[in-house]
Amino acid sequence: MKAEKLSSPVGFIKGKMNSLYRLLLYFYIPAVLLHNVMLNIGFYDTATNYGGKYMDYWGVGQFVKELVLVFLFAGREPILGAMWFVYVLLLAMIGLSVVSWILSRWITDNQKLEVVRALVLFIGCVISCQLTNVIGFTIPRVNNTITAMWLIYCGYLMMNIFKLKFDNNWVAIFCGLVLYHIAAVEGGTMLNSNKYTDVLSLTASSVSALYVIAYLSKKIENGTVGKALAWCGKESFYIMALHFVGFKLCTLMLGAVGFNYNFRAC
Repeated sequence: MKAEKLSSPVGFIKGKMNSLYRLLLYFYIPAVLLHNVMLNIGFYDTATNYGGKYMDYWGVGQFVKELVLVFLFAGREPILGAMWFVYVLLLAMIGLSVVSWILSRWITDNQKLEVVRALVLFIGCVISCQLTNVIGFTIPRVNNTITAMWLIYCGYLMMNIFKLKFDNNWVAIFCGLVLYHIAAVEGGTMLNSNKYTDVLSLTASSVSALYVIAYLSKKIENGTVGKALAWCGKESFYIMALHFVGFKLCTLMLGAVGFNYNFRAC
């Protein structure tokens, strides 16, 4: 992301809506329309808790409601469970662009702008963390979007402000140790539900993970594995959208050859 684009929300948002949002609709609308079919063929189970949501057969009214939710960034269909990430990514980039535009209207000095923008986004992340993890109040697609805005901005700082090359062996080792320590001491992070220990640990682990991944990517980018992973990266949207379908089909094939497993619940 370039600073000029971030401070021009109309063009920035239009571009993201024409790419990410439109692709989301291409997958979510058919998934909603096929909801009852998924139950009939056994891809869904009425007794399974899918992230706090139980499946049941829908009537016309429910179909209309779910389609409206899809257009309002609130679609929740288990077969596309991983697509929450794309919703949050899109909303976070839009939010970051709007915040950047508002601040740039008030602050003309670029250095002061970065300081204030970092402070605003950090405070927003702290508030989001407190609401979810201390008070227990979470608005789906809102709390974790605010968290994602801060994390995206951290990546923006690394690339555009500090202009890191991701080629220092010692920094990569240090970041790997930081990442291991935080993971071992504090455990996992669930950004889907905005659950994590604290903002500082989340920031340190995210920045460290980004550096390690970028460092390793540079090491293998010209090899066969690197090229294969680069292709996966380019097609990551479709992989996220369809990998649950792949799991279902694989489990179905296992059942066909004698592995008697309840693939409805997987």
